[in-house]
Amino acid sequence: MEVRNDTDLLRDREVAFSSIPIPRSLNLLDTSELVLLGPGDRRLAAQFSVISRWASTVDDTSAPIRWLQIAVRPRVEAQQSTFYALRRYPGVGAAADPWALTVQAENDLWRVSTGLADYLLDPDDPALIQSITVDLNDDGIGLANVYQHQPGAGPRLDFDPGRDDMTCPRPKKTNGSPS
Repeated sequence: MEVRNDTDLLRDREVAFSSIPIPRSLNLLDTSELVLLGPGDRRLAAQFSVISRWASTVDDTSAPIRWLQIAVRPRVEAQQSTFYALRRYPGVGAAADPWALTVQAENDLWRVSTGLADYLLDPDDPALIQSITVDLNDDGIGLANVYQHQPGAGPRLDFDPGRDDMTCPRPKKTNGSPS
């Protein structure tokens, strides 16, 4: 399936719909085994709706699907096309939660991945966050570095026992370097 953007504008956060014919010989009875793959063979969130069935009504689940509607939120750059593949995987099960976190150790550091961003954490460094990389174009291919920790950079937690609140002031600079 191809989604084409023939405008000079980025088409993002819009839903694209397409209906495709399904050969009777596939004997596709429901959508539970269907997966839509996007760039990088990444499994995408998509909605499948049965439009018609071979020689029967839409609600007759014993008849094979004839026309299937697919709804997906593509990201298509200006004057570009994006290609998707519809796959059938028996026993594929429900899609993994795209917002689920994964945490894995990397030497003395920890990597927290959200699917949209990766955070590299150092529990021994008061700054904690060492770097942040983000999938800027939401294509699942490559992450751009948007933050890299440098000594003395960033806020520091400052607690004054004489006060009830805690603040995170920016480091004070003396002679051009943080104090």
